[in-house]
Amino acid sequence: QGNGAVNFCVRHISGDVEGNVWIAGDGASLMLFDRNSGALSDLGLRNWASSRGLDPNALSVRDVVPDTAGLYLATIGAGLLRLSLEDGSVTVFSPTGGGNLNEITCIIPYMQDCLLVGTASRGVLSFDRHTGKFSGFFPENAAAPGASRQHGASGTAAGSLYVRRLLKASDGRIWIGTESGVHVLDPRDRSVETWRHAYGDPYSLSDNAIHSMAEDRDGGIWVGTYFGGVNYFAKSSWFRRYYPIPGENSISGRCISEFCEDGHGGLWIAT
Repeated sequence: QGNGAVNFCVRHISGDVEGNVWIAGDGASLMLFDRNSGALSDLGLRNWASSRGLDPNALSVRDVVPDTAGLYLATIGAGLLRLSLEDGSVTVFSPTGGGNLNEITCIIPYMQDCLLVGTASRGVLSFDRHTGKFSGFFPENAAAPGASRQHGASGTAAGSLYVRRLLKASDGRIWIGTESGVHVLDPRDRSVETWRHAYGDPYSLSDNAIHSMAEDRDGGIWVGTYFGGVNYFAKSSWFRRYYPIPGENSISGRCISEFCEDGHGGLWIAT
C-alpha cells in the first residue's frame, strides 16, 4: 500500500523506536514503511545509482544503520553509503588499499561515532563517522597468535576474509561470521577465539559458511549456516547443533537466513 510496492529480493528489514521500518534489497532498493500511518515509500536510491552511471540492478543493499537524520547503507556494488533523510543526498565512503572495496556486506554500531564494517575481501574495518576514514580492525590489528584459540579444523584469518555477519554481544565481544568460520574477538585484550568445521567432530562448527547470528536474552549466541543448520553457543560454554531430521520435530532446512526472538522468549528461525 502507499507510494510503492515491495517487488524485489529483500535482504534486510529493521525497525527503529520512531515506528519506521527500513526494507532494503536487490536492485538498489530501499523503502520506508511508517507503522504509524501505514504508508510505504521509496527512498529513491535507484535514481541516485542511475545518476552516478551505476547499474541499479547490479547494486544490492545488504544492511541499514540509522544515524542522526540519515542512514548508513552497506551495499554490494557501491560500498558504504550514507543517505541523508533531510535532502536525499548520498555520500560515498571508500577505504584505501587493495581488495574489492565496492562490496560491503554488513555494518554495526560499535563505539561512539564508530561503525564496524564487514567486507567481501578485507575482513572487518573500523569506520569513523566524524572523519569518514577507515582503519583495519580484523584480521588487521588482531591479537598475536599466542593470544588466539581455535576449535575445529586449523586455519588462519590472514589474507582475504569474506565477512557475512557482525554481532556485538552483551559482554562486549565481537562475533564475526565469515565464509570460513566464526571468529570471536575480545576488544579488551584483542584475543581471538575461532570456531571452524572439522569432519567427524560433533563438537565443531557444523558448517564454515555463516549466514546469520543473533544473541538471546540469556546471552547465548545463535549461529545460522548455509549448509549445516543452527549452532548454539550457550553463555555457560556448552555447545549444541540443530539440523533437519526426517520424521522428527526439527528445523525444516539447513540454510538459516535469520533469527528473531519474540517478547515471550520464543525464537523464530527462518530457513
